[in-house]
Amino acid sequence: MYPILFQWGNFIVPSWHAFFVLAALLGWWTLSLWRQLAWPEGHARSVDSLFLISYISGYVGARGLSILLEGETLADFFQLGSMTLYGGILLAALTSILYAYWKKLSVIRLADLALPSLMLGIAVGRIGCFLNGDDYGKPLADQVNIPFWAVKFPNLGDDLYRYPVQLVETVVCGTIAGYGWSKRTLLKRRPGEIGTIGIVGYAITRFVLEFYRGDDRGHLVSDILSPAQVISIAVILAWAAVMIYIRYTQPVSEQDQV
Repeated sequence: MYPILFQWGNFIVPSWHAFFVLAALLGWWTLSLWRQLAWPEGHARSVDSLFLISYISGYVGARGLSILLEGETLADFFQLGSMTLYGGILLAALTSILYAYWKKLSVIRLADLALPSLMLGIAVGRIGCFLNGDDYGKPLADQVNIPFWAVKFPNLGDDLYRYPVQLVETVVCGTIAGYGWSKRTLLKRRPGEIGTIGIVGYAITRFVLEFYRGDDRGHLVSDILSPAQVISIAVILAWAAVMIYIRYTQPVSEQDQV
């Protein structure tokens, strides 16, 4: 692994933080490009504000949920430490929805607008996790016949080959992002489809990958489901409720305005 991406004397650039910043910049850039199709009436300044709000709330949510799950104190919030991705996603989603209502942007169109860029950001960020040796996978049951994709994490000091769950998440999220951007024609004909693919696709991916994670994340349901898996189920159910509500309470001509 390469936890230090660059070092010049006492100046150190950690891999994880470098990819975190890169993910944010790429998310902002692609969000600005996609805005012309997904939210043509929205001003560029509004998109910049949306990104800034989601970025700050995303950091607060990710760091805050990690502190809650790991039993740290609130004083630790102002120090560099672990972060829980779902905490950032949920708080960023909440603040973005509030901002969208203020700007009269529908939840459906907000999902179509934001999900491809969010998926790209996660894809890039997980590369930083891989280089840092975080969020690693479980050891393979067979440590003799090693497949080409297995990886070791020297920072763990156990010399075991593991599942590369970070890179799998990178590939899946990158694919979802690419698919979303390739379906530009769906924005007006089937509003919400791109957002649904992103939301449900990521939730399912995260639910499955949690079974292959090797780091301790705690359990919420009978020592079987991790917090991330419970959140994944809740996210899918919540989004399904939103889509059902829109389908059965709004005329077809108004569904893209919700």
